[in-house]
Amino acid sequence: MGRPTRIGAIQAIAAGPLLSRERGTRQSGPALRDIVVVLVVAESGVQAKRILSRWSRPDDAGSDSAAPAIQRRRLLGRAVLRKLLVEVAHVAPLHCRFGVEPKGRPFIRAANCRRPTSISLSHSRGWLAGALSTDTAIGIDIEYHRPDRDFAALASAAFGPQERRLVEGGGITEFYRIWTLREAMAKALGIGLGLVTDGRDHVTPNAVEARNWYLDHSEPVPGLSLAVAVERRKPGRSRVNLLRQV
Repeated sequence: MGRPTRIGAIQAIAAGPLLSRERGTRQSGPALRDIVVVLVVAESGVQAKRILSRWSRPDDAGSDSAAPAIQRRRLLGRAVLRKLLVEVAHVAPLHCRFGVEPKGRPFIRAANCRRPTSISLSHSRGWLAGALSTDTAIGIDIEYHRPDRDFAALASAAFGPQERRLVEGGGITEFYRIWTLREAMAKALGIGLGLVTDGRDHVTPNAVEARNWYLDHSEPVPGLSLAVAVERRKPGRSRVNLLRQV
């Protein structure tokens, strides 16, 4: 099992061992640890305030009339991404400008990245997570577990048959593992919720995606699911060592 995700620290996702343990697949993941980092922060915590103070830019808030809480979350999300780009991918701060695709996926509008770089954001119940990967697509999702949610009905409507059986045996914890992994994959692809609710298996060992994706799930704090989906690099693509503890 990989290291548990630590709040407030940039760190690697060691997905290879998790894939072997949770889904029975045989892919090895050493290269993944060289290119993928995540950062999870409490939106109202001291770490978030420090990140905002150092890494936010006035134009990150946007020009719309969104509520102050939404503007602050937008500022924090882009500040987290800028921190990852500068401290891990060594991008100059002035080159870290962001845009948003029609379905909500963030992208780097202008940067002097040495290699193609993918970014992703997610937030839930006062928590925010950012992720960065080079040379391949990445998606991240966090969800706070809601005991009052009818997860059995949602699984029945949205998941594939094998995933539904896993939820029947594993309850709410298994529901959120599968739901967040599906949503992380959808974010990496930039296709919205269609993949999340299409009634097909996506995160089981025999799913088509099992050979195309590295999938990682953890609970950085009890009751908060964190899922990361990283598209596997094609054979022959170069490896770059970007990871370091910050």
